[in-house]
Amino acid sequence: MCLVPKRCNDMMNLGRLQGFEGKLTAQGKLLQQDTFYVTEQDSGGLSRPKERRVFLFEQIVIFSELLRKGSLTPGYMFKRSIKMNYLIIEEIVDDDPCKFALMSRETSERVILQAANPEIQQAWIQDINQVLDTQRDFLN
Repeated sequence: MCLVPKRCNDMMNLGRLQGFEGKLTAQGKLLQQDTFYVTEQDSGGLSRPKERRVFLFEQIVIFSELLRKGSLTPGYMFKRSIKMNYLIIEEIVDDDPCKFALMSRETSERVILQAANPEIQQAWIQDINQVLDTQRDFLN
């Protein structure tokens, strides 16, 4: 995919995100965005998988609900976020090559993401690990 059309698509989707209280421009570069089936796990157990649009920035991961599904101009409603400096990644979940999990050091919640294919899962894991490695290098 060419860089300019991808960036244009990224900006169009970000412009459709509603309900996020912070400044998107303060979250660093948008590294990835994709649709996942997301299962939330807290002390009460697992929720059923829900389709979520997930945005990976250098500083934060944002989970959003797709509004107007099937529309030519979809919108997204902010649901939750995890700051990268609190993020813990679990690369293997249920021996499924499409799944990985994200946890926050702030809470006991665990979010399981299921990608459409293993290539998307691997690209996200690689980008997340790169950000986490950069943060560790900065602290050392």
